[in-house]
Amino acid sequence: AFVAIVLGGNDLPSVERTLSSLLTQSYRNVRVVYVDNGSTDGTYEKVSELAGGKMELIRYPQRKPALEVLYPLIQKCAGHEIIALLEGKDWLSHENVFDHLNTIYANPNVWMTTSRAIHHPEYQVIEGKALSDDLLLSKKMRQKEKQVLTPLTTFYAAFFQAIKLEDFLYDGAFIDDCHELAIQLPLIEMGPDHLFFVDEVSYVKNDEHKKVDHKLHLQKVAAVESHLRSLTSYPTLSQLSLGLNGSSLHRYKSDVVLFSEDSPLHLYATLESLFSNVRDINDVYVLYKGSDHEFQRAYLNLQSEFHTVRFLNVCDYPGNDFHSLLTKVLDNKRHASPFVLFGTDRLVFEEKVRLHEAIQEMEKVHADHFLVTFEPNDEMAQTEAIPLSDGIYAYQLGQKGTEQSFTLSLCRKSLFDQLDGIDDLPAFKKLWQRKLQPQNVALFFEEKKTLPLNIPQETSSAQIKEWGHKFIEGFKIDLPSLTCEMEEVGKGELPLIKRERRRPSQLRD
Repeated sequence: AFVAIVLGGNDLPSVERTLSSLLTQSYRNVRVVYVDNGSTDGTYEKVSELAGGKMELIRYPQRKPALEVLYPLIQKCAGHEIIALLEGKDWLSHENVFDHLNTIYANPNVWMTTSRAIHHPEYQVIEGKALSDDLLLSKKMRQKEKQVLTPLTTFYAAFFQAIKLEDFLYDGAFIDDCHELAIQLPLIEMGPDHLFFVDEVSYVKNDEHKKVDHKLHLQKVAAVESHLRSLTSYPTLSQLSLGLNGSSLHRYKSDVVLFSEDSPLHLYATLESLFSNVRDINDVYVLYKGSDHEFQRAYLNLQSEFHTVRFLNVCDYPGNDFHSLLTKVLDNKRHASPFVLFGTDRLVFEEKVRLHEAIQEMEKVHADHFLVTFEPNDEMAQTEAIPLSDGIYAYQLGQKGTEQSFTLSLCRKSLFDQLDGIDDLPAFKKLWQRKLQPQNVALFFEEKKTLPLNIPQETSSAQIKEWGHKFIEGFKIDLPSLTCEMEEVGKGELPLIKRERRRPSQLRD
């Protein structure tokens, strides 16, 4: 099936011709979606009148950047649907366009097509040509100025969905001008052998009422184009999954790695809340250090209550070899998850977190980071939160976003393949921060999921030892009281309660 998406906006003079060219196609298995993007000239009303229930009509009262409209629309399409993009001022050249395309896409090696276009009103200029195999296979398209495919351009939705969200953004917002280039360059690079040139005029470019670009606008366009051409080329895809076998029942899981030093009382609270409120956990590791025998004893007591957790004492490794220990934990064994939730014992999980849902959204947008404790604030003005699914958003980090300190985060393990020189936790935290690049997209929850258990800097070593004593005596942090006593917690006053040991039935579900 084809999905023809018309990106319209103040196109009243041509809208009737545009819609007629789509609704009179001889091939009928075409779903038409008309997007009225901020029209003020009556385009929306005219489309509503002409649609007659034969198409989906989407209206944005305020104009949005082109990719802000197209991205969520195509993301929602089934992978096997074939997308055809039209400008609202243009139209198809004849009634057999989709019939011809249907024949072409019968070949499974075709993932994308381009064709010739003719210019209205003179009908003298025809553009569009087949690209050479050398140009396609050498992946030199980004270096070739002005080399853009001619409409009508079509492609599988699954092909588009393989593009990283971050490559559709510039300075934190969706790209508007150059949106064709932003789509086409990755597709050509991922499938150089799968682009088919339709050697016919399929599309009419309407040059009437052509707008004159102002100098400032042209400068912005040049900056965006330069940015797109500077991006790293995509690797070639060996195959394209169209999702014809139905939705996958696979449930994503994540490993968990927690760091702890002289704080068994806090670690217990973190683990207790983790198993109560976090779902889709694979393996859980605790990398800990106890500075004296009493802390070591406290950690041993803790281990006996969380049998499914793997506790690894940094001090047990020759020379406190943090590098070897972390490498072992992140090593992708067959049953291990390719994702890992990193955190410390300075927080508790207050709300339910389903890691499957978080990873699912990371996979859809091809992101490497999900910042679980991130809270948007007024400083996010330079970037825009992008809604992905219920309660999950994405944003482009920008320079400011790369400066944040280590926080509870869900990451791809592949980011940490190289751990040379990572000899302690501070070094790892710096590495984690270096993995945040301004261009990257990170995901976050709309609602707060955790409560902080920060130990104030002025806390004395005597107080820290006292907490260790309390833990050995059977005291635990009273989780239900935390919400009401956050001010006291901020001062280092913890709500403690003496409790029995956890029974096996209370352990990991």
